[in-house]
Amino acid sequence: MVEPSYVASSITGILYGVLAWFPVGLNGNFMTGLLSSVDPHLTEHVVPAYMGMMLAVFFYFRATIERALQFIFRRQFDADLRFLFYASIFTVVIGYPVYTAVSMGLTPLYSDAVNAAMGLLILALSMFRAQKRGRLQRLESGMRNKSDEPTLVDSILTGIAQGVAFVGGLSRTGLSVIPLILSGINMRKILELSFLLAPIYLLLRLMFIGKYTPVSPLDSFVVFTASFTASVVTMHLLLKLADKSGRKGVGIAFGLVPIIVFVMGVIT
Repeated sequence: MVEPSYVASSITGILYGVLAWFPVGLNGNFMTGLLSSVDPHLTEHVVPAYMGMMLAVFFYFRATIERALQFIFRRQFDADLRFLFYASIFTVVIGYPVYTAVSMGLTPLYSDAVNAAMGLLILALSMFRAQKRGRLQRLESGMRNKSDEPTLVDSILTGIAQGVAFVGGLSRTGLSVIPLILSGINMRKILELSFLLAPIYLLLRLMFIGKYTPVSPLDSFVVFTASFTASVVTMHLLLKLADKSGRKGVGIAFGLVPIIVFVMGVIT
């Protein structure tokens, strides 16, 4: 058995914790090609990496989650709570049969190419939709009490999109962001909703993994900590970018990162 390298474990956790929040597939050509050559225990590191990402969402949005629980106890359900509830249901309803029916998925290189195209689409929508209201945005305008609250249509479309992300190495973040951009919600709210939806996706992914044998408790802790820390920092920086630069800034980042990942996957 190959002894674990804690440097390699840290690199795996950091890359998972950073790229998971961009339109990048975690099972793409770049990730599998790079990490498999660096980390001999890559397969065993997926579980602690996912757990670190999931806990990072709960930690970063702990105040939001606490308020949501208070609303639930009072039987008060605002637009965000309804969005997360219905989007989570559709994630499971679509994601489970998609995963079981398309178990082979896409090839790593092809999934990176699709994610790069997805990033370009997000960039285009972010650059041009801000100037002109789209058809979906006009349709939903009468369904909102506030301009930036998600609707039932948003939750259904986003849940379906996130369920489709169970195909191969498609990006969960990219697919969940696109319907919300089309709806006209501001970019910070889009990112927050997408991040808050991640745990249901990650939990379902962990259930699909099945049997898991950790390399060692310390090694798993290293991956978990690296993934957790990188996730918190990345989510924070993306939300700050949304506050400072709005749709265009996030759109440029979401467009460039998957393209760079695709090119790196081709040349390495």
